[in-house]
Amino acid sequence: MYNSFKTIFSKFQFVLGIMYLTTVFSCQNTYDVPEEIKSIPVEINIKRFDQEFKNLDNSRFLNLKSNYPYLFPVKYPDRFWLDKSNDSIQKGLRDAVMQVFHTEDIKALETELELFYKHLLFYYPQMKLPEVISITNDVDYKNSIIEGGGKLLIALDCYLGANHEFYQNISDYVIEHLTKEQIVIDVAEVYAEKIIGRNRNREFISLITHYGKQLYITKQLVPFKKINEVLRYDQKQWEWANANEKFTWQYFIDKQMLFSTNK
Repeated sequence: MYNSFKTIFSKFQFVLGIMYLTTVFSCQNTYDVPEEIKSIPVEINIKRFDQEFKNLDNSRFLNLKSNYPYLFPVKYPDRFWLDKSNDSIQKGLRDAVMQVFHTEDIKALETELELFYKHLLFYYPQMKLPEVISITNDVDYKNSIIEGGGKLLIALDCYLGANHEFYQNISDYVIEHLTKEQIVIDVAEVYAEKIIGRNRNREFISLITHYGKQLYITKQLVPFKKINEVLRYDQKQWEWANANEKFTWQYFIDKQMLFSTNK
């Protein structure tokens, strides 16, 4: 039964902390940024590596490599990158990104990221603003956001819209959220996971607590997003989750799952 539930969890992104989150957030429909958060100075300018990495010759490649050394692992020779910058797959990815992310879309993303980082710095002033860089990563949606070393990498080819042809072989429950509106939420989730750390307790109740903390922090960092968006639910799924909350918890209890350590 537990394995069956894990399948449901993967398919529908069932949120284990939903009972608490429903109580706290379900009535929040609008958000006004408090002045003490709004006044925090934050400026985000996305560096468009995804558009610079194209049709490179040796001179331009060396210049790009000097600007972004962390994006060129030394295990690959320079010729590998030169060839990759000119191949048809990379051209297709670049063209697709350009068709979806126009100048105004990048500006809108920068604005949302600025608002996110204002909230992050308000709650966690020890955090530092990263250098934000857009890339493509061959639609590796599991690694669409990478944070570390003072950098934030955003793979724009993982956010082209649910109906994009590049996503034909990806499960429907995944592609629903490969949209530009999801980016700032995914960024917030990465930071929330960094803040709370890894969960090392295998008990199911510990997973519930862990994901509840992660979701709570994520929502606090992007309060301008609706709770169902943070949970990756559409409105209908959110209403279903609320209506069936009691039965879900009853199932956990009846099957004695809360203290289970089964995988």
